[in-house]
Amino acid sequence: MWGDFLAKIMHIADLHLDSKLNELDDEKSEIRRSEIKKSFENAINYAKKENADVILIAGDIFDNEFASDQTVEFVRKTLSGNENVFISSGNHDPYISRFYKKLEEEKNIKIFKNAIECVELKDKKLRIYGRGFEAGEINEPLLKGFRAPDDDFINIMVLHGEVTGADSIYNPISISDISESNLTYLALGHTHTFSQIQKAGNTFYAYSGTHEGHGFDECGEKGFIFGNVEKDSVDLKFIPNEIRQYKTVEIDISDCEIIEEITEKIRKEINGKDLFKIILTGYRNENIIINDAVIKNSLDAFFVKIYDRTKLKCDFEKMKNEKNLRGVFVKNVLNDTTDENRELMEKVLEKISEFF
Repeated sequence: MWGDFLAKIMHIADLHLDSKLNELDDEKSEIRRSEIKKSFENAINYAKKENADVILIAGDIFDNEFASDQTVEFVRKTLSGNENVFISSGNHDPYISRFYKKLEEEKNIKIFKNAIECVELKDKKLRIYGRGFEAGEINEPLLKGFRAPDDDFINIMVLHGEVTGADSIYNPISISDISESNLTYLALGHTHTFSQIQKAGNTFYAYSGTHEGHGFDECGEKGFIFGNVEKDSVDLKFIPNEIRQYKTVEIDISDCEIIEEITEKIRKEINGKDLFKIILTGYRNENIIINDAVIKNSLDAFFVKIYDRTKLKCDFEKMKNEKNLRGVFVKNVLNDTTDENRELMEKVLEKISEFF
């Protein structure tokens, strides 16, 4: 309808560089922080290699006061030399932070501030809009009432906020505001999971999610969005880019008779690269003691955290014949229990039998 103009874009967000990694010890935290920076560098190099017209960063590059001057300089150098970089700061890194004074030294970097601004790339028939966070909270809906011109330009906005039907302290964005914006694409930050490419009215929008997981609440593939935006359509894809993934795995150990069999089951489910939360389930024998240190020492993995959610395997008929206090207790409870509440009492016995 409007011609053959298109923009090749990269959309990335929520890097949280130098953030605290509470699950990890100091050594592994340093390794992960370095990897998270390297992953960002890999993403920017991808954009360079693929000749992206613009790089959109939708906030939370840095993580509050945790970001070091060295990391700020790393970001500046990583972004230097790219054609056009547009940043809308987020609730963790408001544009008034010291971080952005350094980045503003680069002529190719545009940092949006406390009003919706527009940069026109006339040779591409492209407008880039954005607005940043001035503080950690924004209660007002920044997109409300905005509408891009209805002409032959491609209209893109980069914005940090929360698409929600309720109030939010992080720039609440409604579906109706997106639909009425007349944008071709809205590049969002704040949610750490890739949202898939969505559409409201004629406007496409998405969260790229974070580019690297920072904890077990951010499991699975992480990366960025890359592709083409035309006036009336998009061809955008999620590009996995993480160096390591956080993964949660449940393992039923009901058929294990010794701790070594449990360790072997875990070994088959993990690799040496990623970070694992192992949840042990099922029934365990009385002679098995779940010892985290013993299990971890036998595994080849960057990081493993073990949660014991197993239940004690109890032979109550055998227990009631024991010549000890537990046998007397079990016999009395089972004899006095009706069919209706026997199941409940067995659960109680299962718990307290460990103390006899």
